[in-house]
Amino acid sequence: MEEREAEILRASLRCPACGVRAMVEEGIGAFLPGDAEPAGTFPDSTPRRPAETTRLEVAGGSNGSGRADEIARVVESLADAPEPIVQFLSGSAEVARALLQRGDRRPVVSDGSWSDLRELGGAWTGSGIPPRWDALAFEIHSMPFSDRSLGTAVVDLALQGVPGTHVVLRELRRVVRGRLYATVGFVAPEDEENRRWLRARGLEAMFLEERCLRAFRRAGWTARLEHSEERPVTPAEHGGGDPEAEGFPFRTTSIRRGLLIAE
Repeated sequence: MEEREAEILRASLRCPACGVRAMVEEGIGAFLPGDAEPAGTFPDSTPRRPAETTRLEVAGGSNGSGRADEIARVVESLADAPEPIVQFLSGSAEVARALLQRGDRRPVVSDGSWSDLRELGGAWTGSGIPPRWDALAFEIHSMPFSDRSLGTAVVDLALQGVPGTHVVLRELRRVVRGRLYATVGFVAPEDEENRRWLRARGLEAMFLEERCLRAFRRAGWTARLEHSEERPVTPAEHGGGDPEAEGFPFRTTSIRRGLLIAE
């Protein structure tokens, strides 16, 4: 094991009770499936790392004042939230970044890919972001955490695009003892073109408000939508209506954006 001050930079460990294995490289932890064996040097040869989940962001308002207000509302909601505060499916980790810049919380940034977290850390290095954050890679459909071990969950523009969301919601309910905050966007029931695009990818239910809230209830959550507003969005940044483009919406539409709070 290699350490620097109180930080573990490199390590390999296995829980004797449950058999879960983990590796730490460059300060980033990765929980490995029980049958996975690292191949060569951990980050370079990319062993069978934790499975990457599909990140399908809701387009529209991804920058500018509307997006800034959205992030600010999430951060304000986390002012007294129990720790650890974990941002799941982090992507560019805008919420965690805002928390770090505020300076009074130490978030955990997580994703399904060790490499993506390493890239994020490289982008943050030298950018003035305080180095008070932890990073973990793991499979979100089967998390390596004990029941109620995490204080607060945050998912920013990603939860609706995860295949098998019903499984993820149950896992989050199991491991989180506090609230789940998720920025979301919903299509109108009459928006048949975009619904068809979503349906083909098994994602339609989570982009319809009532069905999404029902999925939360079935997983044991009580959920509500706050700060919602209608925003026009276009598919230009995702391929201009190309049905194979990995982005949403497929056609120009209006999305109801808001902050979903579940407990």
